Amino acid sequence: MTEKKTDEILAAIPGNFLLIEIQLNHGNKVENGSWKVSKRLTHHLDLQNSYEAIQKNYSDNLKRNLKKARQNDLVVSNEFKTRTLIELFKSNRGKEVETLKERDYATLEKLVDEGTKRNLITKSGVMMNGKLEAGAIFLQSNREYIFLFSATGEQAKESGAMTFIIDHFIKSHASSQMKLDFEGSMDPGLARFYKSFGSNEVVYLQIRKNNLPLPVRWLK
Repeated sequence: MTEKKTDEILAAIPGNFLLIEIQLNHGNKVENGSWKVSKRLTHHLDLQNSYEAIQKNYSDNLKRNLKKARQNDLVVSNEFKTRTLIELFKSNRGKEVETLKERDYATLEKLVDEGTKRNLITKSGVMMNGKLEAGAIFLQSNREYIFLFSATGEQAKESGAMTFIIDHFIKSHASSQMKLDFEGSMDPGLARFYKSFGSNEVVYLQIRKNNLPLPVRWLK
């Protein structure tokens, strides 16, 4: 989309929205100087090559972790509910994310349900002792697969289950005209993990406009 078209769409946002924050697609830029613009990072992995070619670009550490995961005889399954994965996240990483509320999890659940109806969702999880210990949800959007949501339990961290899940997805979708978007990598630890799959750093823009009354504006 051209910068002019992006500006036209943003200009159509009704004026009664006083606080606006939007993450633009990595292909979108803005010309209008009324927005506060910040650069954000994600990582993309091109899936057009064969799995063997992609795997050659895995880091040595990732290859070791993947070997360890395979030795644990892990098996990927899609037989789990979205809510089960959400609860796994809430009981682990979610405890540290105070900004996420129950309404946000409910919105995610609805999004996945709707995407499933449209055949745009791929679920991948690892079960241990009959219980979901790691899982990920991928959303197809145009020519990209977006690593939308994931969660891991303590056992999964030890077994390398998430590495195994992502590798399984890459293997299943290699040699396609698609990309895997790891969907945000501002956390240095996550960025290193995503880079270990041979992905490339990509910049996208976050735009913000705050027209709230002055005392409230300071709080936002």
